[in-house]
Amino acid sequence: MRPVFHLLTGLALTAAVPAVANNHLSVGQEAQPGSSAPGFVVLRQPQADHTITINVRPVAGQGGDPANHVWERTDPAGNAYTEQRSIRWNATASCAEGIDWIRITGPGGTQTQTFNGSRNAISGFTMYDSFDPDALDAVCLNWGQSMNTACANGDFRNCPPDASFDESRRAIRRSEPIRVSGRCTNGNMPPETYRPRLNLICQRAQ
Repeated sequence: MRPVFHLLTGLALTAAVPAVANNHLSVGQEAQPGSSAPGFVVLRQPQADHTITINVRPVAGQGGDPANHVWERTDPAGNAYTEQRSIRWNATASCAEGIDWIRITGPGGTQTQTFNGSRNAISGFTMYDSFDPDALDAVCLNWGQSMNTACANGDFRNCPPDASFDESRRAIRRSEPIRVSGRCTNGNMPPETYRPRLNLICQRAQ
C-alpha cells in the first residue's frame, strides 16, 4: 500500500516572510487578486519531458522455451525508483476571499495543505511521485519479453540494448492521472487533471 501524504510540505508561499530551512519557503510579494477574480489552482511541469530509465532482464534460472521467459526490473529500486518518478511541480493558487485548502491526488497518494483563509494567493512548488511504478514496469517488461526469441541463450546480435517510449499517454496509460483541487473560503476551485510528460527508457541489463 502506498503511503498517503497529509501535508503538502513542498509547497512554497510567496508571502513576505523569512525563509525557513528545509521548508522550501520562498520570499516574495504576495499577489493580491481582484475582488471579482474567480478562485483557481494549477500545476505546471516546468522541465522538459521527464526521463525515467529502467533496467530489465530475464529472471535467472528459467527453463523451458526461452520464448516464454519472464523478465524482471533490476533497477532502480526502493528510494532511487521513487526519486526517478518524482517531479517538481510548480503550483499556483488564488482566491479573492482567501484559500481554505489545496489538495493533490494521484500515484503518489494524497497531499493536502490547509490555509484556513490566511492567504489570498500562493506560488511555489511540490515534489510529487507522479507515476505508478506498476504501469512503468509493464511497459519495460513487455518490451523485454517481446525480445525473448531474439535475446535467447545470450545471443544478443539481434537483441537491441534499449528502447525509448516518449509518447507519454502510451507509456503511462495505466498510471493514475494527477488531480489538483482546492477550496476558497466561499466555494470550491475548479479541479484540474494532468498527465505528466514522460520519456521512458527501457534498457536490457547485462
